[in-house]
Amino acid sequence: MTTARGGRAIGQRIRQVCAAVERAGSGNSNAIAEAINLPSAEVARYAGRAERRGLLVIDRSTWPHTYRPVHGWRGRVDCDSDRAEIAAVPILSISSVWQLGTQALETA
Repeated sequence: MTTARGGRAIGQRIRQVCAAVERAGSGNSNAIAEAINLPSAEVARYAGRAERRGLLVIDRSTWPHTYRPVHGWRGRVDCDSDRAEIAAVPILSISSVWQLGTQALETA
């Protein structure tokens, strides 16, 4: 699985929903649910996750909501797999002003 910007994996269901929306051109959760044999509530959940990752656009002015794929969404998913893992930066816990001053002197 590839990872999104936040480091979380982009799952198969999100990919499946995005691919179904792409095949349809656009559609609501009921139409997409029938196409991929998932309950429409799950389609809505995965579409929301895809929207937060920048893979789908959801038109909330209509009911049911209409989904539209973002141009180049597959490239966004695939380019995340090529991204090198970024090392986590340790977070320093400073509990007093004296410790803050000591830390500042050590880094200077």
